[in-house]
Formats: sequence, structure tokens, C-alpha cells
Amino acid sequence: MRTISVISVLILLLVSGCLEQENPQSSSAPSELTAKIISPKAGAVLSKGPVVMEARASGGRGPYTYEWWSSMDRYLGSGSRINVDSSRLKRGEHLIVVKVRDSAGKKVQGSVIVDVV
Repeated sequence: MRTISVISVLILLLVSGCLEQENPQSSSAPSELTAKIISPKAGAVLSKGPVVMEARASGGRGPYTYEWWSSMDRYLGSGSRINVDSSRLKRGEHLIVVKVRDSAGKKVQGSVIVDVV
């Protein structure tokens, strides 16, 4: 009788585990896609010479694509890290924008304002 009770409990535990439904709120949905410009810093003054522009995306679904834009010089390049010759940029205040897209097609952007002298 004891063996039958133990087997019954084990079967009950197995069945209840197999029938347990996943809570839709606890699914592993990706977090919100964000983009942050690491370099140059907001307010940076860029003078003649090379400038590293670097951004980091998080959330969403990787891999990510990156496009760099300037309000004065338009398209600057692609990739999470690019090198730009600041002597080829127009003098003045630039809004530098990085546009990020994840593998699911979601888009987000980050920006900084820099001064080119």
C-alpha cells in the first residue's frame, strides 16, 4: 500500500509539472532598445585631427547596425566605432546622431552636440 501511495504522489508531481503553463508576463522578451554615444562627449570641441566616434546599443535583439550622421556634413559612416578626420568637417556646431537598428527592425538613436573649430 505504501508503494502505491509513493508512486501515486510521484505521478501526480510529474503530471502537475508537465501541465504547468508558462506565465506570459514572465517570458524572456527583449528589453527596450537603447543607444548611447560614448565618444565624442557632448560639448566636445573638435579641432583638426582624427576623432573616434563610438556608440553602444543595448536591449532589443542583436546584432545591431549603426549609422553616423552630422547635421552639417550628413552621412559620416557605419559601425559601432568609426574614425572621422575632423579637418574635413565644416566649422560650427554639429548635432552628431547615431542611428541604431536591431535584428528585429526596431530603430533608436542617440545624439550629442559638438563644436568643430
